[in-house]
Amino acid sequence: MKLRNKSCWLVLLAIGCLLSFTACKEAKKNNIKEEIADSNNLHQKAKLIVLAGQSNMVGGGNRANTDLPSSYPNITYINQGFSSGLKRPGAHSFGPEQGIMQQLTRKYPEQDFVLYKYAVGGSSLYDWLPEQDSAKVAEMGHPKFGSLYDSLLKYLPKQLDSKTLHPAAFLWIQGETDARFPQAGEEYFEGFKSLIQSFREDGGNLNVPVIIGQVNPPAERYPAALAVMAAQSKMTTALPNVQMVSLEGISKREDNLHYNTPGQIELGNRLGEKLNSILE
Repeated sequence: MKLRNKSCWLVLLAIGCLLSFTACKEAKKNNIKEEIADSNNLHQKAKLIVLAGQSNMVGGGNRANTDLPSSYPNITYINQGFSSGLKRPGAHSFGPEQGIMQQLTRKYPEQDFVLYKYAVGGSSLYDWLPEQDSAKVAEMGHPKFGSLYDSLLKYLPKQLDSKTLHPAAFLWIQGETDARFPQAGEEYFEGFKSLIQSFREDGGNLNVPVIIGQVNPPAERYPAALAVMAAQSKMTTALPNVQMVSLEGISKREDNLHYNTPGQIELGNRLGEKLNSILE
């Protein structure tokens, strides 16, 4: 009888161990599934931030004079910035994206972002319009640039890890070239309005937030500066979900037009702070 009881006890012990092992294995398997699901969920929620404009969006900051990190673990940065000569900036050059990425990482360290920049130095709004007027481009723009709007859409990231991306915000710094021409200043509002409306439709987000960095070229050299600034300010009430950031007081180079290295960081910080408030 004792032998039989002992045998039963051993059988029960073996069954218990087997069940425990199976449960542990299943729990581990479930944990792996949860990790994969969390990872996929993070990528699925990745936010696409679009940066566009002219030279101050391309940027002329010098990384060699800073301690900026080389990358940010939660941000994929795609740079399609070009000088007015359609050349890529040097390896040490940077624009406001650095300050923007610092702000995003500080507030949303667990959120994935894709920062996509398409900007061309010296470009006028006529170069950016979805429906270009070739005569005005020839007079006040740059025919060699082609359609910058078409290029913006062409390189716009559509997916991250097989997950569809739609713009979560559109950041714009442009207008100095238009500030040189009174006609361009007068027409800036309607042209920019058309650009925003077209991008919202073509980008797949009809209410994508727009952040305008208000340009401030020296009025003594740019006769339409005030007209362009007024048009950008007016846009914040003419269309929904459009906000503006003042760029006054940010340090510039000797030309009083382009931001220097500290100025580019400050420019990005201001845009990034506004972006964070929109993404909340």
